Amino acid sequence: MAPRTRSDGSHVTNGTWERFGDRSGGGVVYTKGRTCLDHTGPGDCDPFRVDSWERSGAVMHDQFSQGYWGAYFQNYITDGSHESNFPHIGVSGITSDGDAAIQGINRSSPSSAYVDVPANLLQLGELTHLLSMADPKSDALKHQLQSGAKKGANAYLMQQFGLLPYVSDLLKLWEFNDQVDRRLKVMKKLGEARGYRKTMEIGAWESKTSFNHVFQSQGQYSALPVSGHTIVGKKVHCRWSPTSIPIPQTPLHMRRLAQRSLLGVQQNGIDAATLWEITPWSWLVDWAYDVGGYLKTFRNTVPAVLTKINVMEHTLTRYTAPSWKWDDWYGRSQSAFTLVREQKRRSIPIVAPSAHFPFLSGNQMGIVASLAIAKAR
Repeated sequence: MAPRTRSDGSHVTNGTWERFGDRSGGGVVYTKGRTCLDHTGPGDCDPFRVDSWERSGAVMHDQFSQGYWGAYFQNYITDGSHESNFPHIGVSGITSDGDAAIQGINRSSPSSAYVDVPANLLQLGELTHLLSMADPKSDALKHQLQSGAKKGANAYLMQQFGLLPYVSDLLKLWEFNDQVDRRLKVMKKLGEARGYRKTMEIGAWESKTSFNHVFQSQGQYSALPVSGHTIVGKKVHCRWSPTSIPIPQTPLHMRRLAQRSLLGVQQNGIDAATLWEITPWSWLVDWAYDVGGYLKTFRNTVPAVLTKINVMEHTLTRYTAPSWKWDDWYGRSQSAFTLVREQKRRSIPIVAPSAHFPFLSGNQMGIVASLAIAKAR
């Protein structure tokens, strides 16, 4: 496997503009470019990156000459339309490659839990305590001299951490048999020659901008409004193969194994992911570092090993500017402008909890605010 770099592009001969007997332009102008970095050799899914761009328009032209004293443009591609003036627009909030890899592993893993029963069982005591606090006849509530805001905060926390997770899991159990059938299909693919493969959409992000851009300053001042739009999409591709431990082949044993994996039941007891789930304040740590998601990647109820993982990112940017015509009898005009810039890359990520500090969602803000109110004296 050896790295390789290739580049190509398309060009045209530029038009000209002249004034005072001097002529400018006429050289080569590139309208399209592409650079590819990849690897040669056997196998697939090696690191890969392609950057490309293509532009059109922003051509200034005069229908009639103004003579010696005036500028005269003949199909001249304006100086400011060079591709270097139109980079990708910065987009915030994009999931890092490491976090995307963790999500991809957990979503594709044959051992991923659909309902985490061990964690729910271990948290039953906490749920009972929360419900007793909500009972208007309970001694705990009677002895608490709380303001209306504090009561509301406690009720909100009980709902978010006590009731909603359990209700959600109970609703999931209605579709449990369907999930078992799906997991059985995954296990059958796992035993085939190619193993189990899955490509998942992680997310899409975008950013827009608008500004006035100077396309030409010599001979004619041309500043036109430009609109830009960048979209970033991210995917993860995972490949799984069976370990040396054989997967049961009888329908009954395969179904039992599928059920255990969906319920998060481990043969060797409680795993690290479950212990983390019941740890106080783990949700707040996961906001900055996805420790819980990272620990779930080690679940191995179904004997399978991750043989390959790739993160793929596609960035597409498009700039446009309108055409323009100057109000004079020389008939000077500039054609509409378009530039499309694109980047595609594939990488092999490092799977580890990484720091990320996204903006809190409305639900998370409610939790933080309720905690502050509930703890206030």
